[in-house]
This record gives sequence, structure tokens and C-alpha cells, in this order.
Amino acid sequence: MINTSNGMMSTTSSSNAQSPGLKTYFKTPEGRYKLHYEKTHPSGLLHYAHGKTVTLVTLAHLKDKPAPSTPTAPSSSFSTGSGVRSAAARLLGGGNGSRALSFVGGNGGSKSVSVSSRVGSLVASSSSSSTSTSNFDGKGTYLIFNVGDAIFISDLNSQDKDPVKSIHFSNSNPVCHAFDQDAKDGHDLIIGLNSGDVYSVSLRQQLQDVGKKLVGAQHYNKDGSVSSSRCTSIAWVPGGDGAFVVAHADGNLYVYEKSKDGAGDSSFPVIKDQAQFSVAHARYSKSNPIARWHICHSSINSIAFSTDGAF
Repeated sequence: MINTSNGMMSTTSSSNAQSPGLKTYFKTPEGRYKLHYEKTHPSGLLHYAHGKTVTLVTLAHLKDKPAPSTPTAPSSSFSTGSGVRSAAARLLGGGNGSRALSFVGGNGGSKSVSVSSRVGSLVASSSSSSTSTSNFDGKGTYLIFNVGDAIFISDLNSQDKDPVKSIHFSNSNPVCHAFDQDAKDGHDLIIGLNSGDVYSVSLRQQLQDVGKKLVGAQHYNKDGSVSSSRCTSIAWVPGGDGAFVVAHADGNLYVYEKSKDGAGDSSFPVIKDQAQFSVAHARYSKSNPIARWHICHSSINSIAFSTDGAF
């Protein structure tokens, strides 16, 4: 700020750039003070609301604890060649035993990458690492919400509305989460952090554990290995068989498969034109995320799929 009582004036260009609703001066006994410039914050800075208030609520319905799996006929896959193309087909393609990614980039060309799929090896590796209450059956409807550096879980049908579980994060604040009641391998809850890190966990396993840390979690984009930009939205792909998408504040959207290791090498080409929509694929079949959609050069606020999974 500059004291104008001594003849010092701020530049015209800086005063014209102020927000319309912002008062640009104030008076004191010493003189009149005029705002020289408006302070801005980096896009990665956590908004005040995320540290003090509930910013997202997810309704999660846990079904009866599934019985041991038995061999069944393979489920029908979404075909990209059919007349009706689902969201899963657009993101993942169709196939028998493998999924072919097929995207059309900004230049009109298309590219396909064959990705072999493997099912459910996430929970078993770390399920024995926590102390749990075995009498919890996991049935019911729960509210999942985040405040500050924690995620809270409340039993919707309980008379006591205090959370039955809290999960604290030491490295960053959770800002988005999504639940899939039809998840096949137990990992039905995905969480995006302000640091860009992403976790997938079993909600039932979190409720069984008595601690305040994630248990049996799969970690993606660890320490910003793919993107250090803040997660803004996260969603399961309808009919995607464990695929989910994560939006970031830098305008990128990444496609993950939870059946793949999150620590694999995932490098993508440099974005040449930030204003141009583009799609890039991971260079290796074992990489996760498997694709990057560059939408724009500003933040993506939300992800939503139609209820029928078509869009």
C-alpha cells in the first residue's frame, strides 16, 4: 500500500485491475491509504473452506458381506463398436480379457493401447496389518464427509449422529471422495487429496479397524509422481470394472485402474498447447494412470456421469 498524503500515488494500471467489489482505499489520521495491488494465491493453496467446513458428503450403502467368490460367467463388456457407446467404452474400450483404450485426440487421429487386466490383488497384501473388531458385519448406510485433514464416517440410521470412524491424513487434506457399492474386490472408496495423491480402500475394512489411519490402502500418484496439482474431483467410471477418473486443478483428468499397481512408471508427453484438448496414453501396459485427458489450462471443478452410464 502507498500513503497518498505525501504525494505518492499508485499506478493507474494496478488500480484498474482490482476486483469490482473490493474497496481499494481506507483513511487513517496519518492520511489516505490506497491499495497498490491485490494479493493472489497459487492454485495449489488449500481454500479456507476445506480446512474448517464440510466440503463434500458421500452416501455409501454397504451390502451384506459377500460370500466367497465362485466361478461365474464373464460379465458382458461395453463395446465401442455398438450404436450406444457408454462412458466406460469411451474411457476404456471393449475387449475379452483385455481392454483397449481408444481415444480421439484434438488432431482427429485415434490411438489404441491394449491393456491386460488383473482382478483383485490389493486387499490381501495388507489386510493382516491392522487390528480390527471382527464382530462388525459392515452392513448399513453411511455418510462420508471430509473436514480439514480428516474423513469422517457416520451411521445414517443410528440415533447417535456422532461419527463412528475418523481417518486422519498427515501429508495433506482430503478434498474429494467417491464410493462404488458394486465394487468387486473390496476396494470401493477412492479419496483424492490436496497434494494430488489418490487412495483406494475398502470402506468395510476401515470401519472394522480401530485406528485413525488408512488400512489396506492402494496409493496412486504418490508424492505427486504424475501430477502435483490438487485433486478437485474423483469418480468411478460406470461399468468400468474398477476404473476411476481423477480431475486436477491444472486442467488434467487421469484415468486409473485400481487392479494395477499405483507405483508403476507413468510418464506422459509434455503438453504442447495448454489451450488445446488432447489425450495421451501411458507408455507401458503396466502403468497407472493409463491415460491423461488434458481438458483446459484452468481447474476442472467437477466430474459427473449420467445415471445410465452412457455419458
